[in-house]
Amino acid sequence: MSKRMQRKITSITLLLLMLCMAFGMQTDVRADSQDIFINDVSELLTDTEWQTLEERAKELTELYQVAVYVVTLDDFRDYGSTMRDAAENICPDILPGYGEGGDAILLLLSMNERDYWIDDFGEYGSEALTDYGRESLESAMLEHLKSNDWYAGFAAFLDQSEVILKAAAEGNVLDREPLSLGTRIARAYGIALVVGLIAAFIICSRMKAQMKSARRAEAAEEYVAASGVKISVREDRYIETTRTQHKIERSQSSGSTDSGGGGKF
Repeated sequence: MSKRMQRKITSITLLLLMLCMAFGMQTDVRADSQDIFINDVSELLTDTEWQTLEERAKELTELYQVAVYVVTLDDFRDYGSTMRDAAENICPDILPGYGEGGDAILLLLSMNERDYWIDDFGEYGSEALTDYGRESLESAMLEHLKSNDWYAGFAAFLDQSEVILKAAAEGNVLDREPLSLGTRIARAYGIALVVGLIAAFIICSRMKAQMKSARRAEAAEEYVAASGVKISVREDRYIETTRTQHKIERSQSSGSTDSGGGGKF
């Protein structure tokens, strides 16, 4: 039996055992099975490529105490109704226990309709992988995946994961830098100035379009309208004021957040 076939059988067996645990079976496989970080069930990688990526993922996991996983599936529906469900069913049961609560970053690919999902697990894993961090992972790998360069895509995912985990380990979680007060004020004034100039241009253009050419009249009657001059008196008398009011209800926020995200490749 080839190494590639052995690797696929091992990956499928591991995923099946994970699902058994997720649905309540009491079998403990962690002590008896070797953890695999690159679960290439769809056989996208050669043996050499898989071995290189596996060693790289294991190195990152041991260095930063956050497991970094890549899982490829033929169809995510074999593991859940959505990509999120599949990720939640797969990842919690393959965490090797790194960090308190089992922290992990997961890239899940479903080849049937070319779906991907990136998610984090554990308290520290969620803190390290911000929305901006996930966007940086997508930027690093998606072009490779779209061109079916699986090895380059997974390698880019692992490299950017190291950038994210290293920043978090140093206390600088990878995120968009907040704008300074001066920058925010300058931006606000700039936007207001541009809007004001556009509004003034529109108003002046309309006024100019309504203007008619004028000439000096030769006779006084030319200044009188054809319908003549009408003088009328109008008198308004204040009687009463009617006021109505209603209570504005404040909407209730659930406060729930979703850390995962994905799309097509």
